[in-house]
Amino acid sequence: MGIYLKIQEGPDALYPVATVRGSNVNNLVEEIRAQIAQPNSDFNKALSRYYVQYTDADGDLMPINSSFQMRISEGGELVDFTQNILVKTVSATTQTLDFSAELWVFTGSSATVWTLPTSQQKGEQFIIKNRGSATITLQRGGSQQIYDTSAVTSITITAGNTRRVVWDNTYWLAL
Repeated sequence: MGIYLKIQEGPDALYPVATVRGSNVNNLVEEIRAQIAQPNSDFNKALSRYYVQYTDADGDLMPINSSFQMRISEGGELVDFTQNILVKTVSATTQTLDFSAELWVFTGSSATVWTLPTSQQKGEQFIIKNRGSATITLQRGGSQQIYDTSAVTSITITAGNTRRVVWDNTYWLAL
């Protein structure tokens, strides 16, 4: 299992011109940077000419929680490479987090319960900002635990505060 960046001649092409694999989004970014650092690689040259998509190991399009922007010069050299965080703003009193965003912002005025997903890969993360006036209770998904000062089933995020949780293959680490 992993995330792939595939460069193809078009969205319906049978075979990719170049492929880079990462175990998760952050690892994929590192692998892309390593390929781009080699100016004459097929991957680097292909970036400026072909269709780019993100897929899983089975070739299914991946909804990933970060978007990439790459600017390539006409000569095929990397001009700029950035990773943007996708943001969702929520005011509902219940929410199950998913990987369509990395930064989740609460704007509600009533206490809310948010649930972490049960399926994830090592290194995946959420940043949660409480911009509302009530408390967020962030709870585990399934039997997974959140680790703050010890293993717990939930943590609270009071108004005005921010927490980040990262999956380490054992716990959601609360930072």
